Amino acid sequence: MAVPTPLPPSLRRSLVAFSGSLFINNKTWDSGTAHTNQPAHEVLSSLPLQVMLYFNVYYFPVWCLAEGIMLHLKYHLLPWHYQLLLVTAFLILSLAEGSRLYLGYLGNLQEKVSTACPGHEAPCAQ
Repeated sequence: MAVPTPLPPSLRRSLVAFSGSLFINNKTWDSGTAHTNQPAHEVLSSLPLQVMLYFNVYYFPVWCLAEGIMLHLKYHLLPWHYQLLLVTAFLILSLAEGSRLYLGYLGNLQEKVSTACPGHEAPCAQ
């Protein structure tokens, strides 16, 4: 196990100054006056939610295409009531997922949490 070696004070000060200019809300104990800075307003958008929405925008068309192909391949083998149920479920799920992605982007990027998460007053993911 390696023993951590302390940084020289001059290197520590330059790293703190660099990270303070790079990350504005630096809250480390050695950041000096950064503790007194208050943001103009609290940011309500959620980075984990935005990352999940970003990847889901790319996965949804792949899922939709795969599900559509599978539905097309087995459609003629099913009884009529299963055909109706499968097409209805596919359309409802596709419309719901598309609207969820749209409202998620709209609500999260514009910091309208109530749009991204209906019925919630707090941010969705923290």
